[in-house]
Amino acid sequence: MENKQRSAKRVRRESSTGNSPQLARELGLMRRRSDQHESVSFVGSASGIHFVQSVYNAAANESPGAIKSPDQDTVPGEDDQLPPSLVNRGANKLWKASEILESDEFSFERTGSGLFESLLEWSQSFWDNWHPAYPFLHAPTVLEWFQKVSEVGIPNIESCLDGHKIAILRSIMSISLADRRSCDEETKLEKVPHQLVFNSFSKAIESVQSTLVNPPDMEALQSLVTVELFLISILRHNAASRLGGLIVRMAFQMGLHRCPARYPTFTAQERELRQRLFWTIYCIDRHICHSLGSPLTIRDDDIDVCYFEKEVHIADATQSQVLDDRLAMLNLLGRHAEIKGQILELCHKSINHRKAEHDQANVINGSIIKWSNDIEQFLDNYATDSQPLSPAHQIVLTVLKHECIIALERPLLTGPNDPRYNNAIASCVSSARSIIKSLSMDDWNARLALLWPSMTWAVWMSAFVMLFAAIKEEITRSSAIRCADQSIEILDRLSLRGSVWPSACAAAIRDLCKRLNHDIPVAHDAQHDVDREIKPMNESVRQRNNQPALEGTLGDPQGQQQANINTVGQPFNGNFAFNDMPPTLVPSHSAFDVRDIDLFDGFDLPLPFYLGNDQYAAWMP
Repeated sequence: MENKQRSAKRVRRESSTGNSPQLARELGLMRRRSDQHESVSFVGSASGIHFVQSVYNAAANESPGAIKSPDQDTVPGEDDQLPPSLVNRGANKLWKASEILESDEFSFERTGSGLFESLLEWSQSFWDNWHPAYPFLHAPTVLEWFQKVSEVGIPNIESCLDGHKIAILRSIMSISLADRRSCDEETKLEKVPHQLVFNSFSKAIESVQSTLVNPPDMEALQSLVTVELFLISILRHNAASRLGGLIVRMAFQMGLHRCPARYPTFTAQERELRQRLFWTIYCIDRHICHSLGSPLTIRDDDIDVCYFEKEVHIADATQSQVLDDRLAMLNLLGRHAEIKGQILELCHKSINHRKAEHDQANVINGSIIKWSNDIEQFLDNYATDSQPLSPAHQIVLTVLKHECIIALERPLLTGPNDPRYNNAIASCVSSARSIIKSLSMDDWNARLALLWPSMTWAVWMSAFVMLFAAIKEEITRSSAIRCADQSIEILDRLSLRGSVWPSACAAAIRDLCKRLNHDIPVAHDAQHDVDREIKPMNESVRQRNNQPALEGTLGDPQGQQQANINTVGQPFNGNFAFNDMPPTLVPSHSAFDVRDIDLFDGFDLPLPFYLGNDQYAAWMP
């Protein structure tokens, strides 16, 4: 009887899809925290959780004694998965004494043009690296606010700016201050007065709470987006996701999802700013949905906002449509976000509604190629020394292209070994190599590219793809380990920004590298704990011996060698304890003690999802 039921289910599935071959499926994970029975959370398959667990399962088959069942799994950016004792400590300060000026002496002494120049200097990283990608603010207006502050002095900032303006200003300054850590500029710039930054995550959220009770307007929405951007820049994706839900609903209420060119009431400047704000919200939303595996908040069939160079609602059909170079990056990011949404809809919807047909995957792959070709064609129109996109942003676009390829092809890696699998593994390995190679260059542009919030995920996933390919004997183990070592160096630099996630990802990669170097379970091979020397971190990273806190202190080369002895040989059995991490591996910018965190507890769950009376159980063979 049971066999007949299974056969009937199989027939229904096959008949519902016709003759078109289907892609393999990845599944999300429902979790209940052992310390909080009522706390249930879900991470979707788009985050990569299914694939990562599959990699650990493959490694476990070679070292069956080194795995044990976990009680939770996480992906980078899930701040909700921090232990409750740390989640409730959001009031802790984000910055160290060498970064901000607690005293008011400086503020009282400085007014006028000198203070205005300081405000420009403190916010320079935002204008150079974030505003070209997400130009949702009207820069001249913000500079007018700077001028007002310089006239009254920083202690009197509330007398000249309202709450929304102050939230925007503090978000800009906080993002720029965090950028200093990644760019080795902490000692080159003067301290920032504490009144100009958010001193805790809680303060950042509280600064925009009034938007919940007041009618929405552009300035209120801009303040929310700047706070959201600050949160994703330091990998607080759960908090940013909740804030993003409010942002999207406010955007809908304001009609931002409708093309402003359709309505004659808007001036040309208003139309452009509304488009800039909408596409910024759209891009950030797609980033968060991909990172957490969440359903799309903004669906493409609900919007009709045109891209900047393809306005179809202009009354005068003869009007020239020339793309403003300053909007080129956002225009390309918007098209990328659209492709990413198509991938999420194809491969990661609820199982009952997935139609992951191979032909549709080919269409999306063609869109990725066309998007990449359009970037090259756009850049070819300019001389090398007058490119509209900075070299760092060009690296970001390259990484984003390969992110899409991996996201599209990755579901096939856990499917049957057939021609489609062979094509998928080759594509994923090629893209993973490209991501690691693009970000491992030791130059200024590669460092600036690391400011992009998806880089931790991209490097982490790329390393796992390479190690999975080695386990499956698609590439040599030595090649995979070389790429993994490079990814660890990149993550070491990413950890300078102050998030604990890059260090946790690096620890997971180190463990898998160790397993690949042994034919017996790591747990029974302690005598060879140091048989492989992990490449030291980049020299510029290792020299930062006194780094302070969004999280620890990066140590000297000798300390790094000791860190390898203490950590590389330990089995990653789902209980990687930050209590045992040497200081050399823990970033020194934490708002809390990261040694209390077990972020990757149970990342090697033997089954990719929990079985139960739910929609996934029917897909078990």
